[in-house]
Amino acid sequence: MPEFLLACEADAKGRTGLENKPYPQAVYLQTVAKTAASVDTSALMSGGLQGAEIGEAIRRLRIQAIADITKPEQQINTN
Repeated sequence: MPEFLLACEADAKGRTGLENKPYPQAVYLQTVAKTAASVDTSALMSGGLQGAEIGEAIRRLRIQAIADITKPEQQINTN
C-alpha cells in the first residue's frame, strides 16, 4: 500500500500548481487501513459462525471500526 499511496501523491503533486500542496489523503488512507487491520476478531471464532459467515462478520466489524474513526467528532488528524 505505501507504493500505491506514493504513486497517488506523485500524481497529485505532478500537476502544475499543486507541487507543494499537502496530500492528507495518504495519512487518511493509512489510518483507515491500519484501523481495519487492527480489528480484534478473536471473539468471532468462538461465536459459532462458519465459512462465509466469519468473513461477513469480520467485514462488518471493520466497517464499524472505520465508521467510528471517521465520525465528525473523531476526525483523523492528517497534519
